[in-house]
Amino acid sequence: VSDADGPADIATANVDALIVSKENPADLANALTNLITDKKKADELAKAGYKKLSDKYDIPIVAKKLQGVIEEVAGINKNPKRKAG
Repeated sequence: VSDADGPADIATANVDALIVSKENPADLANALTNLITDKKKADELAKAGYKKLSDKYDIPIVAKKLQGVIEEVAGINKNPKRKAG
């Protein structure tokens, strides 16, 4: 991914992605060459990226987070604390 806002905020360099300068096409070419020539590294990045995607950004996970935000903004409290009285 490039170091532009968005993908670079999600990706971790050399863990689940290679991050290259958005201003330097040679960086992208070098990163692609490294992935093509180092199959093990490419596989490691792919597996780690898929795991991060599954763990953090799967539809049910994102939907639950979004529901929580909507409920908070709307003032909905699913588990109201009852006052003793």
